[in-house]
Amino acid sequence: MHIYIEKIHLFNLTKVFSFISSGKHKNIEEVFYIDITHTARYLLMITSKINGIIFSKLSFRMLDIKDKNELMRARIHTEDIFRFQTNIYKHQAYESYISDELTSKEAANYINTGLTYGTIAEKSIARGIYIIEVINWFMSSKKQTNSILFMEDLPWSLIYKELGHEKNIKIIFYSALLGKLHIKSILQRLRRIPIFFLIGKYLKHFEASEIFSLPKRKKQFNMFVFGRGDINLKNNGLNSDFFWHLNSSYPAENIVYQYNNKSEKNKLLKNGIIPLSGSPLLKDIFNIKHKIKLKKYDICKSEYLAIKRITDSYNSNYNYWRSLFKKHQTKIYLTWYKYDNNYMVASNALRSLGGITAVWQIAFDGFKSLENRLDTDIVFSWSHFSTLTDQELGSDYRYNIIIGYPKDYTFNVLKNDAAQLRKKILSNGAKNIVCIFDENSTGDSRWHTGHELQEENYSFILEELLSNPQLGVIFKPKTFNTLHRRLKNIKELLLAAEETGRCHIFKESGRHTTLAPPILGALASDVCVHGHLGAGSAAVESALAGIPTLLIDREGFPRSKLNQLNRGKVIFNDWPETILALREYFLSNRTIEGFGDWSKIKDDLDPFNDGLGAYRMGEYLHWLMKDLNRGIHRKDAMKNAAQLYTEKWGKDKIIIN
Repeated sequence: MHIYIEKIHLFNLTKVFSFISSGKHKNIEEVFYIDITHTARYLLMITSKINGIIFSKLSFRMLDIKDKNELMRARIHTEDIFRFQTNIYKHQAYESYISDELTSKEAANYINTGLTYGTIAEKSIARGIYIIEVINWFMSSKKQTNSILFMEDLPWSLIYKELGHEKNIKIIFYSALLGKLHIKSILQRLRRIPIFFLIGKYLKHFEASEIFSLPKRKKQFNMFVFGRGDINLKNNGLNSDFFWHLNSSYPAENIVYQYNNKSEKNKLLKNGIIPLSGSPLLKDIFNIKHKIKLKKYDICKSEYLAIKRITDSYNSNYNYWRSLFKKHQTKIYLTWYKYDNNYMVASNALRSLGGITAVWQIAFDGFKSLENRLDTDIVFSWSHFSTLTDQELGSDYRYNIIIGYPKDYTFNVLKNDAAQLRKKILSNGAKNIVCIFDENSTGDSRWHTGHELQEENYSFILEELLSNPQLGVIFKPKTFNTLHRRLKNIKELLLAAEETGRCHIFKESGRHTTLAPPILGALASDVCVHGHLGAGSAAVESALAGIPTLLIDREGFPRSKLNQLNRGKVIFNDWPETILALREYFLSNRTIEGFGDWSKIKDDLDPFNDGLGAYRMGEYLHWLMKDLNRGIHRKDAMKNAAQLYTEKWGKDKIIIN
C-alpha cells in the first residue's frame, strides 16, 4: 500500500508519522507527496532516516492525466463537476443553510457558482477531483489496487470520500491551520466584511480631486463597460474594449470605464468617455445593506463556513457595485467576463437600481463547461450553436441575441495592414507564409500545459523556417509581455528566425494581451495554425475570414464542436504531423482539396458572416439606453429592443428564455 499526501507541512507531518507507526497498516511501502513546505522538507530529511520511511515527490504532468483520449482537466469541467454539484444540492448542509434562506433566485445563482468556481490550479472542487484522478492515474501505472490519500480539509468531504472509494482510495482529511493563520487569509476574511471591503475600495481608488469635482449630474444615464484594458479608441482593427461603439451610433458620452493610471484616464477624457476611479461614494460606506443573512451555525461546520464565505462576499460586493453604479448614474453594465460569479452580484446590484446587464461572448466555447454558465439579462451570442450550449448549461438569461462574430468588421479594416506585412515578409525571400496562434502558459506543468507545450508552438515551425528559405512565419502570441521568459529555452532560435526577415512577432500589448487581433496575421498568411483545439477562438476568426486554418489536438478535447472538422486535413495530432502536411500543401501549390477547410461548420459559428456583428451589438445597446433615458422600465426597454431586432434581423436571431 502507498500513502499520498497533498501537501506536507509541520502540522500534518506528525499526523502522518502517527498514522504509520500505529501499526494498523503494516504493508506501507512508500509515501508520496505533491507539495511540501521548505521547513517540512528539512525536517523530513532527518525524521525519514530515523523512521526508515521513504518519502518521494509525486511527479506528473497535466497532459498525462487523461481518460482514454480526453484530458482529465477538460472532463472535470464538462462532466465530473456537474455530478459533484448535484451531490452538493442533496447535502444536508446545502438544504439547511441555503434553500430556505435566500431572498432571490439571483443570489442563489451567485452562491451555486461560487461553490463550484475555480480551476485545478487553485483551491477548488475541480482541484480536489483532479488530485483524486492524479492518484488514480499513478495507482494504475504502478498496478496498485488501493491507497490512502491525505488531503487538506475541504467542505463536502463526504462527497470526496465517495469519489475516492469508487477508485479504492481512502481519503483522510487534515487541518489547514497554517493557512488559516496566514496574513493573506486574515486579510481575505476582513475583505468579506462589507464595511471593511468598501473602506478598502475607497482608499485604494481614492483621488483627492473627486472631493472637489464629483461627476457632473446630468439627465442621461450611462453604461459601465468592464473591459480588458484595451483602451483603443481608433477603429483600426486592433483590439479594443469599445469595438461595438466604434462601429455603431452608441455615443461615447454615455460610456463609463475604469482606468488604471493617469495616462488611461487622459485617453478616455480625450475621447469623450467618462473615466471611473473605482472609488465608491463615501456616504454608502456607512449605509450597508445585508442582502443575504445566513442562519447561525448548527451543523456541518466546514460546509457552513464555505457558504458563509460566499454570502459575506456577496454582501460586500453588492454594496460596492450599487454605490459605484449610483455614483456614475449607470443603467447598463456590459461585460465579457462570465467565468466567475463577480458579474452576477454586480448585475443584481444594478437591477435594484432599474438597470440591465449584458454579457457578450468573447471566446468560442466549443463544448459544455460549467464555468460558462450565465446569469444575466442579455447575452450577445455568436450563433445558434452558442445559444444551444448556454441552454444545455442551464444558463439564466432573459434574451439571447445572436449577432454573429462581433469582431468580423476587422476583416476589411485590416486588409491593407495585412498586405503591407505580407509584402515585407515576401521581400525577404518567402513564398509561403504561415501564421501561428498560441496560448498562455505557466511554468508548473502539473496544473497547466506548461511552457514546454508552448515552446513546441514555436520551435518546430522555426526550425522549418531556418531550413526552408521559402517559408515565412507570423506569430500572434496571446501574451507577448511574458513570451521570452516563457520560451527561454528557444530564445536563440527565435532571435535567429527574426534576423532572416521572414519571421514576424506581434509585440505591441494592452494591459494584459497582445493588441493585434489574430486576423491581422491570418490575412497576411496562406495558412494559419492554432496549437490547441480546446481553445480555438483565434482559429475560428481566421477560418471565418476564409483562410485555411489547421488545429493541433495534443491535449485531447473529443467533446469540442471543432472535432467535426476533418482529421488529416484540418485537425492534426502533433507538430511533426502538421509540418509534413504543410510541406505537402505548399509543394502541391496549395491545391489539396479540403485542406484547412471549415465550411461544414461555418454557419454554426456565424450565421451572418457579413462584417456587421459589432454594429448589431452597438445598436442594440443604444436602443436600450435610449429607452432607459426616456424613463422606460428596464423590462419594457428589453422587450422593445428585442422587437426592433427581430424586425430587422429575423425572429430566429433572438431567443427569449
